[in-house]
Formats: sequence, structure tokens, C-alpha cells
Amino acid sequence: MVVVALGGCTAAGKSTLVLELQRAAAVRVVSCDDFFLPRERCPRFDLQALPWPGEEVPGAFLLRGDADWNVPAAIDWSGVADAVVSAKQAAQSVVVDGMFILADHPGARTVLQMCDHAAVLWADEHAATELCSRKYTRKHLGRSSYEERGVSAEEYRVYWENYVWPAWLQHGASSLPADCLRIGCTEEPAAQLDQLLGTGW
Repeated sequence: MVVVALGGCTAAGKSTLVLELQRAAAVRVVSCDDFFLPRERCPRFDLQALPWPGEEVPGAFLLRGDADWNVPAAIDWSGVADAVVSAKQAAQSVVVDGMFILADHPGARTVLQMCDHAAVLWADEHAATELCSRKYTRKHLGRSSYEERGVSAEEYRVYWENYVWPAWLQHGASSLPADCLRIGCTEEPAAQLDQLLGTGW
């Protein structure tokens, strides 16, 4: 039995790597993306405070609302923990993936204690530029991309640089376990998979 926690900023490629892993090994996946709290129970953040071009919040972001999904408190960690218990009963290999699975948060720490290894798809400031572009142009969780929603590249860059990326640095990147395996998020999926499999799958 092996359980691996896989963290990384949004758009770092966690879902892609998990798919590669599922092709290579019999593994059960628990994704923290499936355990976001309902909008009305999420923390809030101030959209108006971001330095938007034209000093007005773009319409697509007004529709998005002020629910803050980029903090560990937006996750139902008890639900994640229960899912990990069930997955361990059903499979010999489990991966738990999420932006804040490695965060310094009581719920995340409880789940991490259930894991044997920790890995992160690591991004430096240079890679962050690529992640911003990925997030802007890609669909996610069944929703249209920001580009498709009419957000300009400049508007999304403001959102990324002043909200998304700082949230990752504060809550995701600042509390990695000492023995956490760092895998470059811009490496080819096959190379990433080789490194992850080296943790003992």
C-alpha cells in the first residue's frame, strides 16, 4: 500500500500527470477539486482591490463572484480524508492531488499524515508565466476558459499576478515537507511520471 500526495499550483499539470500515472499503474485517485465547498460557504476576497485595466472589474469576473477558492479553507478536508480512507480500502496505490494538499492547514495536514510520500509540481517565477498562459486558455472543471469568457490576456494577467499566484506562494509553496519531491511543472509528462514512480509505486 502506498499513498502519495501530489501538490502544485493551478495549471501546473497535476491532472495530466495523474492520467499518465493511471495509464502506467493501477491507482485510485482522490482529487481535492472534487471537494470544494459550495460558493456560499467559501471565504471571500475583494475583486475591487485588484489593479484592473480601466479600474473596473471585468464582467466575467463579476459573474465569477468573490468566492475565494484559492485558499485551503475552501476545501472540505473531512470529505477528502474520508475519500482517502475509502480509496485505501479499494486499491493498493492511491494518489491525492490538489493545489493545497501540502498546505499548512489543519485539514490538509490531517490528510497529509495519511500519505506515505509527498510530491509537488514545482514552478519558479519563470514557469509561472507559462502557467498563467495555460490557465487563461484552458477549460477547467467543466467551465469555459477565461479567454472564451471574454477576458483579455491583460485582465487575466492582473488576476493571476495579484491573486492566483500570490495565493499559491502563500498557502501552497511556503510549507512543503522537507522530504517533498519537487518535479518541474514544465518537464515532459513522461519525465515527470518517471520521477513520481521513483517514490515507490
